[in-house]
Amino acid sequence: MKITALLRRYQRPGTEDWVGEGTIAANEPGVAAARAYADADSGEARRHGNPSEEATRPFGDHPFGESRVVAVIRSETKADRERYGPVRLALDPVAGQALEAKKAGRTGLAIHGGPTRDGALRATHGCLRVDDATAEALAGPADEQIRAGGMVTYVCEEIP
Repeated sequence: MKITALLRRYQRPGTEDWVGEGTIAANEPGVAAARAYADADSGEARRHGNPSEEATRPFGDHPFGESRVVAVIRSETKADRERYGPVRLALDPVAGQALEAKKAGRTGLAIHGGPTRDGALRATHGCLRVDDATAEALAGPADEQIRAGGMVTYVCEEIP
């Protein structure tokens, strides 16, 4: 299974904040292209010493590159559901900015859902946020593939 996110980076008007926004899709039947959002929470990034939200540093924006989906984790607590939605796909970076981030000590990268704010996907601490239905649609086939000993690849690309 291959999951691909295509993100455009743009500067949020009136700020120095860069945002990654675009789509995510998979080469599996029943997984339609959907919105994806890859912006770090500015306040958290600042509090953790990354005010520019550099993707290769902890609490930065979601990094571009390639990762393997290594686990599908169901949210069992209310706090996890509020943070990640019903499920998250844990990532292990293998190439690009994502691997640079891993080498710099960045952990916990994932694709996940979570509550929206006025219908908009919210910032994360560096993960890729999708709506809950998309997270579930990706989780089913990814979990099957992983349990069968297969590989699930995730590629996050910047597009103009």
